[in-house]
Amino acid sequence: MVSYEVQVEPASGKKYTCRTTTIPLIEELKPDLVLILGTDTVVAPSEGSENYKELLKAAKKKYRAFLKANYKVARIAPGIDLQKNVQIAVIPFPGEFQLGPPSNSAKQWLRSEVDPSDMRTFLLWEITRAIYAAIGEASKTPTPGEKITIAVDTSHGFNVVPVLAYSIVRELADALSLIYDVDVQEFNSAPVEGDLPPNGLKE
Repeated sequence: MVSYEVQVEPASGKKYTCRTTTIPLIEELKPDLVLILGTDTVVAPSEGSENYKELLKAAKKKYRAFLKANYKVARIAPGIDLQKNVQIAVIPFPGEFQLGPPSNSAKQWLRSEVDPSDMRTFLLWEITRAIYAAIGEASKTPTPGEKITIAVDTSHGFNVVPVLAYSIVRELADALSLIYDVDVQEFNSAPVEGDLPPNGLKE
């Protein structure tokens, strides 16, 4: 476990003990909408899926279960509706996936071949859609100068996903700034302070 403290103004000074930065950021920033970006490789080949669509469902279920479990670990009630206000986008990533039930002796494999440009296009679509959903009805009749805050957590993530996501948010913020007062906040966790125990986890 790691103890997190979010440095925002006004600072609450509260510490959150959990396995992810997502929980303290949700509780401190109180966002209208949260978009979690994950990859399909979270589903192990040994788990198997009937098809890729089912594999994506399994991946989203894993990410949502991880968030709920860590709220229990942190011993706090979620400050937002985890079902309604948290979206999960699963990004295709290079790898092999087993199709069909794990017990199936005639295993079928799906080989995913994607490159950074594919991932960037997917991320652009998902982030744009999330921002539009967060703005909601206001986007139909925007009020010039209205403030919009977009927070990006690059603390954790797989491979190039955090960097690509942040660059896309900056580009979208530039476009939105033609109408809105856009504030982009980037968060990254500082290194663990103190000595780590032999198992590598700090209480």
